[in-house]
Amino acid sequence: MASTIFFVNLKGEEVVSRHFRNDIPKQAIDAFRNEIVIAKATGQNPPVVRIEDTTFVYTRHGNLYVVAATKANPNIALIFEYLY
Repeated sequence: MASTIFFVNLKGEEVVSRHFRNDIPKQAIDAFRNEIVIAKATGQNPPVVRIEDTTFVYTRHGNLYVVAATKANPNIALIFEYLY
């Protein structure tokens, strides 16, 4: 399962987060912001992306990105079910 759940606004700022394990640092969302929110804001982005050694699974609901982060080999379908 996911190690951390982030709620991120459209500017890439963390609104709320919940850390279930201590393997994802709080600065990991900065890598997500640089890769997805800022750099690729104009095109279609894949819903699962691996940045460095962290896997980010995300979906967009209105003006928020709901992001799950993990370093393990996750069950992606289970994480998407949880995010929705």
